[in-house]
Amino acid sequence: MTTFTQGSSSSAGVTALYATDPQGSMGVLPATNAYQGYTAAPDPVSSGVLVDTGLDASTYPGSVFTAAAAEEVDITSGLDFFEDFHVVPRAFELGQLLSAQSLPIEVFNAHRRLPAREWTSLTNNAGAGVSLGGQPSLPVDVDPLYSVEMTLDVSLAGDPIVVGDLTFVFSGVGAIVVPVTLQRIVLFGVRPELPFVEALRFLTDVRTSKDGSEKRHRVRTYPRQAWQHRFLLEEGAEAQRIELAMIEYQSRTWGLPVWDEDSALTVAAAAGATTITVNATAYRDFREDGFAVIFTDAETFDVLEIDTGGITSTTLTFTSPTVNAYAVGTEVFPLATCRLEESLTGGRYPVNLRTRSIEFTSIYNAVDLADLSAFNSFNGRLFLDNGNSALSATVGFGSRQRFVVIDGETGEPYLDRMEDRAKPDLQVTVRAFGRQAKWELRQLIHAIGGRHLSWYVPTDAEDLELAADVVNATSTIDVVARGYAQFVRHRKPYNAIRLVLTDGTTVERLVTNSESVSLTVDRLTVSTPWSAGYAVADVARIDFVLRVRFDTDDLKLRHVTGDRAYLVAPAVGVFD
Repeated sequence: MTTFTQGSSSSAGVTALYATDPQGSMGVLPATNAYQGYTAAPDPVSSGVLVDTGLDASTYPGSVFTAAAAEEVDITSGLDFFEDFHVVPRAFELGQLLSAQSLPIEVFNAHRRLPAREWTSLTNNAGAGVSLGGQPSLPVDVDPLYSVEMTLDVSLAGDPIVVGDLTFVFSGVGAIVVPVTLQRIVLFGVRPELPFVEALRFLTDVRTSKDGSEKRHRVRTYPRQAWQHRFLLEEGAEAQRIELAMIEYQSRTWGLPVWDEDSALTVAAAAGATTITVNATAYRDFREDGFAVIFTDAETFDVLEIDTGGITSTTLTFTSPTVNAYAVGTEVFPLATCRLEESLTGGRYPVNLRTRSIEFTSIYNAVDLADLSAFNSFNGRLFLDNGNSALSATVGFGSRQRFVVIDGETGEPYLDRMEDRAKPDLQVTVRAFGRQAKWELRQLIHAIGGRHLSWYVPTDAEDLELAADVVNATSTIDVVARGYAQFVRHRKPYNAIRLVLTDGTTVERLVTNSESVSLTVDRLTVSTPWSAGYAVADVARIDFVLRVRFDTDDLKLRHVTGDRAYLVAPAVGVFD
C-alpha cells in the first residue's frame, strides 16, 4: 500500500508530504500537497532540497490531493500516483463570477525516473474568456517529479454560463480532463431614482371551506425578492453603456447593489485587503457566503464574496483580496444576483435625457429573516396596532361575503349564502422611519409569509359606544345596543375589542358572549376580568380588533428615501 506520511526537509521549519511505495522509494508530492506550499527537487532522500513557490493548498479548490490528508492517506484504491501525470486542481467550480479571476493550476510529472515525459497538447473547451497564463509551447518535455505552474485566467467576456473543460494530453499516459464551470454576472452600477419599490413575493395555497374557514399552506419557503427601479440617464457615456449592454446582456445574470442598505468605510482599504472596516453592518442584508460590492463608481469597484464567519458589527472579511484601494467614506453595499424581465420599458425626452424602468428579481434568496420581537402581540398573535396609517384622505375598508345567485334572467333569482357572515375587507398601511424600523418591517413580512399567517389589527374606528362605566374586576362591559348582540353575536373575526382611553392608553379583550339586556343596552362578556375601572368619560372609543391575513402574496415596500419606507397591502378577515 502506498501512503502519504509527514516528513521534514533540511529547510528550517519546512514540512512537506512524502509518498512511500512498497519498495521503499520516495517522492515529493506537487506543490499543492505540501503544508507550506513547497515544490520538491527530484529526490528528497538524497538532496532534501525544497523550493518555495509561494503557493498554498487552499488556493487549489477541488484538488484530489490536499493537505487535509496529512497523517496517512491510502492512494492505491483505484489510483496509482506514481508513473503518471497529475493536474491540480482536478476541477474549477467557480460559481458566480463578478470580476476577472486568476487561479493557480499545476501540471505534475509523477514519474520517478528518466527520461522526461512529453506533455503533448491542451484543448480548451471552456470557451472565450478562459485561458492558461504561463503555458509553455506544446509539446514540451517535463522532467520526473517536476511541475509546470501556470494560472487559469478567466475574464468577464464570454458565454454567460460555462460548462466546459480543459483536456490535457500526455504521451504514453492519455488525457486528463479538468471540468470548468462558472456563471458570469454583470454589475449594474447605476443608481436608481427615488422612490422605488422592493417586492417580497410568497406563494400560499389557500383552501376555503363552504363556511368560510380556511386551510393555508406556505408553498414557497423563502420569498422571491425583487426591486422595481426607474433610472434617469443623461445622454452620453452612462446611457450608452446601459443601452448597449442590454443588447447582449439582458438575458444574463446581473449583480445589483442593494442601494438603500449602504455602509461606508471608516478605515481606508488598501489594494489586497481581505478585511474592511465599515461604520455598521447591522440592519443591512450582508450574508455569509454572499456578495458585497465596494463601490466608487460604475468603473471603479470590487465585488467580493463574504467569508463564512466574516461578518462582525463593523467588519467584513472576504474570501479574496480587493483589487483596488479605497478611501475612507467609500460606500459598501450588499449585492444581490438578479435576472431581468423579458420586456423592459423606457422613454426618451426631446433633449439630453432618457428613462429606463427595470425590475430585478433575485435569483437566490434563501434567507429567513422572520422575527416579530419588535412588535406587539395579542392572543398569541402579532398585533399590528400601527397598521392603519393614512396615505390619503381615507383608509380603505369594506366587506365581502360569498353567496350563490341562480338567475335564469326571466324569473325570480335564487340566492343562497355560503358564509353566514361577512368578512372585513381592508387596506393595511405600515410606515417605517429609520434603517432599523425598515429592517424590522422586512422581518415582519418574512414572518407572516404573505397570505399564510393571520394576525390582529384594530379598525381605529368608533365601532361600539360605552353605555355604562366599566367596573374593576368584573368580566362584562355594557355598550349601547346598536346591533352587536343581534347581528354579530361575538362571532369571529369581530370577537375582540379595544378600549382607547382619552390619555392614549389601550386595553384589549376577547369577547366570549353577548346578549341584549334591554332595548338600549347590549352586554358583552370578556375573556379576562378588567384590571381597572373606566368611566364613560375616560373612554374615547371602542373599536374592533380584527383577526385578518394579507390578501396578497406580493408584498411591496415603497422606499421614499434611504431611511423611510411604507407597506401598503390589502387584508381580509378570517374565521381562524
